[in-house]
Amino acid sequence: MGVSTGIYITDKSIRVAQKLLGEQGAVEYKEYCFDISSLNREEAISRLKKFIEENQIATDEVSLAIPRNKVIIKSLNVPSTDAGEIKSIVGLKSKDLFPYRVDELIIDQAVMGVSPDGYSQVMIAAILKTNLREQLSLLEGAGIIPGEGFLSSLSLYNQVLSGGVGNALVVNLEDDFLDIVVIENGKFNFSRGIHLQRADPQKQLIDELNQTVYLKKTEGLVFEKLILGGRGRDLNALAERLKSVFEVNIEVDNELSVSRSLVASGLKEQLSINLLPLEFKARKRKANRKTALLFFGALLLLNLSLIANIAYLKVREKRDYLKFLQSQIEVIKKESISLQEKKEKLDIFKKYAASGVRALEVLTELHRLAPKDISLNTLEIKEIGTVVLVGSTKSNESVLQFSSLINESEFFKRAEVQHITKKGSGEKEVIEFEIKCSY
Repeated sequence: MGVSTGIYITDKSIRVAQKLLGEQGAVEYKEYCFDISSLNREEAISRLKKFIEENQIATDEVSLAIPRNKVIIKSLNVPSTDAGEIKSIVGLKSKDLFPYRVDELIIDQAVMGVSPDGYSQVMIAAILKTNLREQLSLLEGAGIIPGEGFLSSLSLYNQVLSGGVGNALVVNLEDDFLDIVVIENGKFNFSRGIHLQRADPQKQLIDELNQTVYLKKTEGLVFEKLILGGRGRDLNALAERLKSVFEVNIEVDNELSVSRSLVASGLKEQLSINLLPLEFKARKRKANRKTALLFFGALLLLNLSLIANIAYLKVREKRDYLKFLQSQIEVIKKESISLQEKKEKLDIFKKYAASGVRALEVLTELHRLAPKDISLNTLEIKEIGTVVLVGSTKSNESVLQFSSLINESEFFKRAEVQHITKKGSGEKEVIEFEIKCSY
């Protein structure tokens, strides 16, 4: 029985790991890898579909590994420990942290620690949407909708952490992609992702490790061991070469891999950053809702079938047996009512969740979009998902530009200019406007 699936896609191969539960509840892991280096997109999709069918891979709960070398990571001290406030502050600061427009990026964050003075140390990760397009297109073409997109180095850290570790340098090599993870006192400290492209990839690997070791040595960090992983490789020869260069204990971990780390050690309960695009997260939620509705429908049909059988037995069976069945019906009715109440509460929550961003996020986005000469006088939330803006400016063009920017924003669905009115003349001329937008 499949529980969860992890997928890691490079330019050479697709690696799949699956966590399974046996009949006695024992956990079993299966890992697969197949080459796509000589295939075009359509051929790779066809190969992936065939692989999924032949190996009966579960695709209900899929996590995608995102290579570390495609991700930019920044650190930020935030004067709050509240998750909502941290998210808002990160959203405001992001435009100054990365050399791209915020709407070009997928951004997520994780709290690394909290200081005694109430500041949170936050790791902020960002990836260009275009850098994920090829992987997601391949999965989508094969009918797979991932629910999470986890950073490869954090997934490896979580897998290593499950075995207990102090100060360690984790080195994982799959195809030509190298992950370097620094762990200090059991906590994530630093990571790098490198695409090895030199003629001698092992020498490049050693050069990159030397840089990392030297950098951390200047910070006073001494490694207790180097953990070496890389599924499908003969790691012993590489370990011997590393021993000749670094004065540290080398530990070969043949179980360590990016795809397996996605499913092996309760990733969602540990340190994680999800860089999946919002539209994929929304599609996954929609798919989960459909599954829940199908389950509820099946349960309802089962109850109806049971009630029909009871009605039939009313005619056929004796009175004492009928009383027993009626008592069972009452139990089922209570369970059905409880399920219905839970469904109604869930529907209310879904409606709230689908209504869009919170008021603070709406204000933040409007402040970001508004041209400098726009002055907002009032903002009124008419109903869930609808905001009316009343303001003034010096030109009609500013109003139309503001409306156009709102329409282009990912936060808003639509914006309409309700009216534009000119008041005064000469230097005192003012353009008043009203814009209605939905989110």
